[in-house]
Amino acid sequence: MRSTWYLCAALLGVSAAAQAGVIVQNTLGGTPNTAGFYYGQSFTTAAGYGWDHIIFSFLNDTPAEFAIGTGYLFTQEYLGLPGGLPGGSGLLGAAVSSGGQYAFHPLVTLAGSAMYYFYTDSGAGGGSFSGGAVAPGGSLYFATSGIGNFTLNEVSTNYRVSADVAPVPEPGTMAMFALGAGSLLALIRHRRAL
Repeated sequence: MRSTWYLCAALLGVSAAAQAGVIVQNTLGGTPNTAGFYYGQSFTTAAGYGWDHIIFSFLNDTPAEFAIGTGYLFTQEYLGLPGGLPGGSGLLGAAVSSGGQYAFHPLVTLAGSAMYYFYTDSGAGGGSFSGGAVAPGGSLYFATSGIGNFTLNEVSTNYRVSADVAPVPEPGTMAMFALGAGSLLALIRHRRAL
């Protein structure tokens, strides 16, 4: 009986720890950004788990991380002015840049196989991060000198979205695990009763 509990705990631990770290990234582009522009980036998460403890960073060719001002994470596209952030629908959270990263509140969670939108409220200096290549699952948004609205571009910035800790299992995954563990325990009890 004790070995069954250890097996269940081990299976749960392996499934939860398997996907901590990078969720999605793009490092294909080599063109530095343009001074004075305000940037955004859409991205699509991998299938499966949901993630919390989200960190977003723009990347340069080193690939060093870059962040400035406040970053906003949405479930829907935002095409307003940078000064209008955090306006718009679908706001998940905001994070002030620190150490080249935007670290969101631990309760901000990304689902698997979903598209998200990230925008900054500060213009970036030239050469701070790179981009310029078409990347699957996401595109660059930019606004000119803070006076124009964010517009969609066909290319992408270089960026990384990561999770500080192990992912949050989806409710269906946990339900299947509980059902399997319960069935295994019932089978063991039934065999002992015979």
